[in-house]
Amino acid sequence: MVNHPKLLYDWLRLEVRDHHLTEILDSLGQNIREISTELDHIAASNDEEWHSVATDDAAEWLENVLGFCFVICQVYLDRVGQRLEIIGKRACQAHVDLGMIPRTKWAALDCGELLRTCKSITQVRAINNLANYFKHRAQWDKEWKNLSKDQMRTVDTLKALGCKPRSCSNFRKAAKFFGNGEYYNTMVFEKIVRSWAEGLLEAMHLQLSIDK
Repeated sequence: MVNHPKLLYDWLRLEVRDHHLTEILDSLGQNIREISTELDHIAASNDEEWHSVATDDAAEWLENVLGFCFVICQVYLDRVGQRLEIIGKRACQAHVDLGMIPRTKWAALDCGELLRTCKSITQVRAINNLANYFKHRAQWDKEWKNLSKDQMRTVDTLKALGCKPRSCSNFRKAAKFFGNGEYYNTMVFEKIVRSWAEGLLEAMHLQLSIDK
C-alpha cells in the first residue's frame, strides 16, 4: 500500500536538497573572486586612462555575475514552488491534509525571514524580485517611473535594499545588504533560499507526522 504522506514529503525533500544550487553558486563565487583580483590589479596601475575604462568594465562584469546569482536562486525558488503545486494536487487526489502548507510559489515566498528594512517583504521574495529586475531592467524607464504594478512592487523591494535608479552598483548594494560584502561569498544567498526551503520541508514533516 502506498504511503502517500511519506511520498509527498520525499518529493519535496528531493527538490529542497538538490545539490545543483550550491555547485553553481560556488562556481559564480569563484568567478567573482577572479574579477575582484582583476580590480585589485587595475587599481595598482599607473595608466589613468586605461584604469578608468578597465575598472568600469570589470565592475560591470561583477554586477552581471551577481545578477546571475540571484537568477540561479530564482530558478531554485521556482523549482521548489512548482514541486509544491504538484504536491498540492496529489495530496488532494490522495485525500492528504496539507494544512497550511503553501500550494504555490507565490504563497511560499511569503514564508521565511523578513527584510530588516521592510517588514512586509521576505528575503526570498526580495531575491526573486532582484532576479526579475536583472532580467528585465533594460525594458524599464531609467528613473523607475511609468512602470506596471508588478514592476512597482519590485521597485519597493529595490528601495528597501538600498538600490537607486540609474545606479551602476545595485546588485553590489543588494549583496552587501544580505551580508555578502566581499561579493564572492555567494553561499550567503544559498543559505537564505535553502533555509526557506528547509523551513517548508520541516512544516510538511510536522503536518504529516513523517518519520525522517
